[in-house]
Amino acid sequence: MKEGTGQALGIASVIMGALTFGVQIMGGLICGWIGWPLGIAAIVTGIIAIVQGNKGLGIAGIVLSVIGLVWQILTLVGSIGAMGALSRY
Repeated sequence: MKEGTGQALGIASVIMGALTFGVQIMGGLICGWIGWPLGIAAIVTGIIAIVQGNKGLGIAGIVLSVIGLVWQILTLVGSIGAMGALSRY
């Protein structure tokens, strides 16, 4: 195993997790679809970073991406609910 590989993957996970979080919070339903692949990639690279020994950055990337993805799910469910409620009127 190369020295520093876990750190590079941890940094990549944090960056992708932050982008996921930012895109989902700022973009919502308009450009939120960009965050799905970033979030999944951040989770995968975070897990690999943890396995390779860089737990701090790996966990940070996973947490950021999970928060962004959960926010996107809540936004999607809320929008569908709002459209259903408005369709009654």
